[in-house]
Amino acid sequence: MIWAKCPKEIFVNKRRVKRTVTEAVCEYNKGTVRTIVETQKVLGVPSGGSTKQLATILDCRKQQFRKRRQNTSNKLALKLIKNAIHRKELLVEKRREKMTYGAGQF
Repeated sequence: MIWAKCPKEIFVNKRRVKRTVTEAVCEYNKGTVRTIVETQKVLGVPSGGSTKQLATILDCRKQQFRKRRQNTSNKLALKLIKNAIHRKELLVEKRREKMTYGAGQF
């Protein structure tokens, strides 16, 4: 969440990193809606209805994503995909080994 707002590839000053970390922690603990409303209130900016609506949509998406990740069938599918990728990598390694090492090939 932090690196999406403040990427590592681009140099930013310490103040911006601190601000981004604080914002990410607030969003994680309080939610997007409350964080945006409180931030705008402190800055003296009135928060509109569309701002709250978009923040609510973001919160709902995050909750749905968390529910999907907690689902047992999703966990099983991720595990199967991970195992398939691992098996494929092992096969590729074995093919490389067969090509480079053999009896009398030195």
